[in-house]
Amino acid sequence: MNREEAREWLRRYNDEEDLYNTGLEEELRKVFRENRFMTKPEFLKIIKWKFMTMPGREQREKNLIELIPDESIKAISFAAFKIEDDKLRMKLLGCIPGAGLAVASTILTFYDPEKYGIYDIHSWRGVMETKEPENATLNDFEKFLIALRRKAGSLKMSCRDFEKACFKRDKVIPLIKKKILRKIV
Repeated sequence: MNREEAREWLRRYNDEEDLYNTGLEEELRKVFRENRFMTKPEFLKIIKWKFMTMPGREQREKNLIELIPDESIKAISFAAFKIEDDKLRMKLLGCIPGAGLAVASTILTFYDPEKYGIYDIHSWRGVMETKEPENATLNDFEKFLIALRRKAGSLKMSCRDFEKACFKRDKVIPLIKKKILRKIV
């Protein structure tokens, strides 16, 4: 994907996908940067945002989070935001029940969109241009992050903006292919 294509997919993402966001990323980024930690209510906002189209998953995650003391979330996120090692950040955030790779990457992306993008099947396929791993690991996330940073950097985009473009393209292209196949058949 060249810069012009990436900008067009980013525009489409912002126009079509960002309905709930409406400032949530910016709001939480500012709070995370000022406080240097995440609170339980902020974590719940991320869960709602991440799983807005999967109400069952959202509820399961919320049920897990109810059992976690706010102080634990603050302490873990404080440690994760303080260090620079990507794997260690993900491991720390993964200590919070409900914060697997996708959620932990969302937290880090909201915290620092220049260096991070949200890890999910669409962004994986868009960035890596391969089928996503069945049981993703921290090593898979690291490979994704390296490729994301390299490609975003070559296009002079933030990781988050390039990831949004890849996400949108991966969601739309299969739909276009299905429509073409229906017309042929």
